[in-house]
Amino acid sequence: MKLNIKVSDFGKIKKADLQIRPFTVIAGTNSSGKSFITKALYSFFSTINKDFVTAEAIRNVSGINARIQVVFNSTKLSMQETTLISNLLEDGASLHEMVLQRYGENTFTSQLEGSVFLIKSTQNLREKLQLVVNIMSAKKKYEKIRADVDQILFSLKGLEQIFEKPMVMMVSKIQKEFTESLKENFQMTSLSSLRNFDCPPERNPTFEIDTIGMISIEGDTVNFKLKSNGIDLLQDFSNIVYLESPIYWRLKSTLERAREFSKINYLMRFKKQDSLLGVPRHFYDLVELLQERLKSNLRSDSFKEVIDKINISIDGEMLITQSGDINFRDNQSGKELNLHTTATGIINLGIISLLIERNVISKGSYIFIDEPEVNLHPAWQKIMVEALYELSRSGINIVIATHSIDMMKCIEGIVNSLPHDEAFEHFGINQLSSEGTSINAGDYPPKRIASIKSDLGKSFFDMQMNGSW
Repeated sequence: MKLNIKVSDFGKIKKADLQIRPFTVIAGTNSSGKSFITKALYSFFSTINKDFVTAEAIRNVSGINARIQVVFNSTKLSMQETTLISNLLEDGASLHEMVLQRYGENTFTSQLEGSVFLIKSTQNLREKLQLVVNIMSAKKKYEKIRADVDQILFSLKGLEQIFEKPMVMMVSKIQKEFTESLKENFQMTSLSSLRNFDCPPERNPTFEIDTIGMISIEGDTVNFKLKSNGIDLLQDFSNIVYLESPIYWRLKSTLERAREFSKINYLMRFKKQDSLLGVPRHFYDLVELLQERLKSNLRSDSFKEVIDKINISIDGEMLITQSGDINFRDNQSGKELNLHTTATGIINLGIISLLIERNVISKGSYIFIDEPEVNLHPAWQKIMVEALYELSRSGINIVIATHSIDMMKCIEGIVNSLPHDEAFEHFGINQLSSEGTSINAGDYPPKRIASIKSDLGKSFFDMQMNGSW
């Protein structure tokens, strides 16, 4: 995917122009804003990737149908009333199927077009329910179900509103979900904390994404100007994944228990869960994806060469048990080892292999990786880069944030082996300064990489010149 993004006044970033390509690199020294950008983009992409329209419509239709069945099954009906209710339930089931057909796997633009037909079907369902009400309202037994019938009619009106204004509902859901995602991924209770400290009062943090639209943060509120075809673009991705510290995987079971305990604790107290757990949402998002693949037992035969390359390098493979635990099976001993006794570098590489094998990372996925070089020997950094490049060539979008010279050298080797046009189209090389601004070293990827290497190597050069070594 090819996108150009302008980021202003967000976190460490003052002003940055980013080129997003099938293989995107965001590089810079410590505290240059790399992680701010990747976490923000993940939060936004993963939010838009959700089909809120279909989910909300199905939830409402299912609830209405279930309530109709329960209410009228608990009431003694005449032959005429029974026939009318049977027809009503058939129409409700048809509406459910129509929602799946008109919405379902369709693009958001197609959903907007299909809403007209759904409005008519919902109005027809409401009219038939009203006919039942008119026949039963004069009877004493109706008093027992009046409140339930009124609730069904109210829910039908709400369903009509979804179909009449799907964009309004979509934006409302996105606004709420994106706000929560930002807070949980950055572990901040207020979005105002994400404002650049040099940002003037009259300006707000903004993201301008050329084919998708604009996002701005005003105080604790997120505002959008989205294009329907931009929503189509992001909803077309299969999975959006963010990979960060391997330490989270070592603590996976403990972190999951802590999350469940926190939910139960708040439910028991009848309070809204508004505290932060200290663990970013993106980790829990990925664990849930992995659990879904575990339940379906869906495995991938694709990318076998990539999986084999990683597993040979770590001399083993990552496994996930039926209970959801992740172990490392060492080839030399044949034993399965708990991640607590497994080297962090092995976890870093092995998790990628496991996610590919379990089809979490597949064609159409979008993968963000913060500092993929963590705990990796330079030789393994090369394997990591080569594996990610192969994935990017096969329809998986890769975005990495790095400050590793060794990793940049590995990327440089691949870029230099490609024709100019192919390197330009496939690689988005972005450099950030310590002041949170873009460094423009020209459009040609090798020049950008050379500038990044020079910047990252400056501290080593200074130490040598000062005799610090």
